[in-house]
Amino acid sequence: KAAISIENARLYKSLKEERDKLVIVEDEVRKRLARDLHDGPTQFVAAMIMNLDFIKELIARAPEYAPDEIEKTVSLARKTLKQLRTLLFNLRPVILETQGLIPALEVYTERLKETDKLKVNLKVMQEFARLSSRAEIATFAVIQEAVNNAKKYARTSNIEITLQPDEKNDLLTVLITDNGKGFDVQAVRKQYDKRGSLGMINMQERIEAINGRLKIQSEIGQGTEVSFTLPLHENLLENVKE
Repeated sequence: KAAISIENARLYKSLKEERDKLVIVEDEVRKRLARDLHDGPTQFVAAMIMNLDFIKELIARAPEYAPDEIEKTVSLARKTLKQLRTLLFNLRPVILETQGLIPALEVYTERLKETDKLKVNLKVMQEFARLSSRAEIATFAVIQEAVNNAKKYARTSNIEITLQPDEKNDLLTVLITDNGKGFDVQAVRKQYDKRGSLGMINMQERIEAINGRLKIQSEIGQGTEVSFTLPLHENLLENVKE
């Protein structure tokens, strides 16, 4: 009985830790969304309201200047729409479900070039069949997390995403490299309560859930490489019942 009680206590503690971690991760996602909305679309909407108030005054006092201000407001509206579409894409890219991982990554990297002014290179070394929904979502999410970390912490200007299928060894290898400032991997791993370490843990758990392995290599001043491998055959859509 004592052994059972100890095991139950251990399981309860483990479940509580997982639940607490999930709550923290979800809270971080909400904070990121709130920050992105505040820094982007909210500012543009506020500017549009000011412009429209100004246009009302122009129509009454100097209507010949109104068309130029209207065009400025239309331009702001287009920028706002583009930012909102990017936010929606990052939350849940529909193209990932309808067309698959590679088309989703192509759209994602193009958006990064447009909105973040980054040099992003996507390399698919060889064509491969569609992965299961679970594997595609996990792969995309880990790539997204690695890129977000590079943007936020590394001050990078260049990101490369490489997908290398190896049918002979039944592996798909994914590499995300940046030329940013790098970091001390072990120090970040120890800081479990910090956002960076939670991001690393989240990436690792996503990859382990599809029987893959994650590796993060970085040195201060040397950039970062996030790489992971996953078994190809068992994660193909045609081999998984969903």
